Amino acid sequence: MFRLRSTKYNWAVVALGIGLLAGACVSTPKPELTIHESDKGSVYLARVPDKSFQAAHPIKLDSAVISRVLRGVYVEAEKTAVQSLIGARKRTTRAFSDDETEFLTPLIATALGQAASDQQVGFRLNQVGGPTYSRTAGAALGSSEPPLSMTPKEFTSGVLYAHGLSLHVTLTEYHHRPERPDTIHGQNRYYPDPSGLAGYQVLFLPKEAIRPDSYKQPNFSGDLDATTFAIDYQTLASLPEPQVPAPEAPAAAPPAVVVPHAASELESVKESITKKDAEVEALKKEMEAIKQQLNEQQKPAQPKRKSKPSAKPAESAQ
Repeated sequence: MFRLRSTKYNWAVVALGIGLLAGACVSTPKPELTIHESDKGSVYLARVPDKSFQAAHPIKLDSAVISRVLRGVYVEAEKTAVQSLIGARKRTTRAFSDDETEFLTPLIATALGQAASDQQVGFRLNQVGGPTYSRTAGAALGSSEPPLSMTPKEFTSGVLYAHGLSLHVTLTEYHHRPERPDTIHGQNRYYPDPSGLAGYQVLFLPKEAIRPDSYKQPNFSGDLDATTFAIDYQTLASLPEPQVPAPEAPAAAPPAVVVPHAASELESVKESITKKDAEVEALKKEMEAIKQQLNEQQKPAQPKRKSKPSAKPAESAQ
């Protein structure tokens, strides 16, 4: 029997879809001019959504400045319930590896030198994640185990632009794995993460190089304010590299307590146990012998057979 879904539920689904599309529009600008594209990733120029905004482009920034800005972006994973229980520190790592920073730096410098005042620089890194099971999708949700993907595709992306003496950086994706369009979502199901940033907090270090929030452009970052930073790159160049604390290692097992003469006492106990085992074994053998004797005594006596009388010799004939 078919049941029609309520109009309220249908409108909720439509509203959710519109919200996801709007978020995608904010986080993924449309490329207008591709600076570079390869298997590693791409760097491109895109139009700034706010028409009243004027960036300080084109601008020539030293590659060392751009590299330092990229190295300053960090992600901090939220602690699990177990980590919170044992008081472990949060795991903080750089958003871009050394290889990724080396790849992006000269391309971003070129893009900033070519960008117009109404453009921003976008970048996207093509990455490969570890083996994982893909999301179960389609109408047969739960009917079979999802396939194991050995090399799932992941993407880390962002946008940046220069304004005054600040470089504004936004991380829009972090090791994000795109989903199939037929993946089922909803109540008691899986809710999508359009950026891969769920469970992470984006940081910039050192914090002394971050401009106040008043430097952020209004109506520009949208719901990405938490991952957008206005960096004073002149101050950043004068600050030392940040020292990020490493995550705490598991607590080591306490050292064994050494008791004086424990070894000799242990040997004495072992000898005593061995002696007792020998006595028990001898007792078992003795009990078996007694049991065998009793069984033989309890056997009924066999009656003696009577011997047949021998035939008398025939009397000789008279």
